[in-house]
Amino acid sequence: MPALVVIAACAKKEAPPVVARAGSLTITAEEFRRRFEMAPRLQQFKDIEQAKTLFLNSLIAEKLLAQEAVKQRLPESPRLHTFLEQIHREATIEALFNEKVAKPNRDKNARLDREIAAAEFMKYFQTMMVGKKTEVPPARFKFLTERLEEIFHIGEDTTAMVRKLNPSPLSAGEFSQAGQSLEANLDETLVSFDDGSDWTIKEILQRLSVGMYHLDFSNRKKFRLSLREALLMMIEQEYVYKNAVREGLDKAPEVTAEVAMWRENALAQLLVQRLTSAKNDADLQAPTGEHTEKLAQTLLALADTHAIEINQEVLRNLQVSNAGLLVLKKHFPGRMVTPLSLPLEHLTVWQEKVAAKTTHK
Repeated sequence: MPALVVIAACAKKEAPPVVARAGSLTITAEEFRRRFEMAPRLQQFKDIEQAKTLFLNSLIAEKLLAQEAVKQRLPESPRLHTFLEQIHREATIEALFNEKVAKPNRDKNARLDREIAAAEFMKYFQTMMVGKKTEVPPARFKFLTERLEEIFHIGEDTTAMVRKLNPSPLSAGEFSQAGQSLEANLDETLVSFDDGSDWTIKEILQRLSVGMYHLDFSNRKKFRLSLREALLMMIEQEYVYKNAVREGLDKAPEVTAEVAMWRENALAQLLVQRLTSAKNDADLQAPTGEHTEKLAQTLLALADTHAIEINQEVLRNLQVSNAGLLVLKKHFPGRMVTPLSLPLEHLTVWQEKVAAKTTHK
């Protein structure tokens, strides 16, 4: 099983060189390095240069599929939009951490371990929160809690309830179930901020379906406590996010690049789901049989209609490690730093097609 580590957000850097272009999209050296080093399945390839080539071909396929999804106007669900908004929020918050904590300490040559980073950021957070007021009507929160307990059959002891592990508190199915049951109350305000903005019950459910928060479904007491803590964490993150926006960090290049990376990956997954009849991302395995044929035909056709360029010099000189690490974000544990690429290393016809059709630069 791959090792599990947690890292901080990367520092701001100048625009890195481009490893490849696929249609109108690019794969920068920075994106390639980060995603390569965080792809556990590449451990099976002992030849690092072979692994780099195969992985690059998977990223090229992802970019082409994402563009095709846009061309076909595949419907992007409201949940996908909420997910990308959450990714933008997370990236913006991490950019603020880098600007206010990581960068100043590096400039002072200070050792920035987890304890120092947490203490420094807490000082900044406490200063930022002075005078802030947020209203959550107890009766409204109690109503939501009790309704969710009814919807998900949470009693005094529900430890016997079988519930699949999910990276977010509410799975897509659970989010849909809660939304239908609470349809008449979705537009009711649950949280009011001191700047005049507010969150409705619908927005809270959306955040629970895509954010990295924890809900304990084992019994009623633990569920209520975990929901309260999740809501508090959302509110605290919102204040940090709004402060980062005032600093202009929501438009920082690294934030824009991270959102684009996750969106392209999500769009590619969306098209693959359509081609392979997968119901969700968890069903996306290495394609086999009829699904292999459908995906291969699509990719081969896209390679014929889109220019593919690979900068072999940049790829060859790019120093990467093949450690097979599963890396999580520092401030959003449970969220991978980068999305997993499509498992296409063994799709031989695609590897051959890229090699034959590539314009090498």
